[in-house]
Amino acid sequence: MKIERIRHVFPGDHIPEKGFKCYGIVEGRAVIIGTLCKVEDLYFIMAKTKIYVPKQYDVVIGRVVYASQDYYKVDLGSCTGILPALSFANATKRNRPELEKENTVLCQVERVSDGDALLSCKKEGLGAIDECFPIESWKIRLLYFNNVLQKLSKNRSFRIALAINGFVWIDADAETKREVLREIERYGTENENA
Repeated sequence: MKIERIRHVFPGDHIPEKGFKCYGIVEGRAVIIGTLCKVEDLYFIMAKTKIYVPKQYDVVIGRVVYASQDYYKVDLGSCTGILPALSFANATKRNRPELEKENTVLCQVERVSDGDALLSCKKEGLGAIDECFPIESWKIRLLYFNNVLQKLSKNRSFRIALAINGFVWIDADAETKREVLREIERYGTENENA
């Protein structure tokens, strides 16, 4: 898929284009500074911001900063999320994951209120993970619209999760992890001024 850059926008600018609008556009107006981009009929604002603002259905990676019997507090970078202990697939009061402080978790934002995110790990593939790597969040957004990972997977075996809050998790041997991270960094550098 090719990303078409349309114009530079500022918060409050009207976005009259017809199509599906997502990141950086709320009720037909820009909410961040950046470049209005288009992929097929999807419009979004590409911004090199380092501040993550949670949105419903975002896939995120966070670090557990507080653990109790009923819930976990998860640091998502620029905000905190609450992960109920029963918000895991097939979790019951007797059978649930035992996360500890400093564990890393891959989860989805269920809803956002007053800046705090309610998190869930009920979908397949979500839950505790071993390690993750920080990647600038604008590069993660670009990767969602590109075939870089598809090309990499033709001759390598790995699983990957791109977290919109600026982290990537790769399940592979050490050499493949290095190669995939190198390609992601190279891709971001090549497209930085495009």
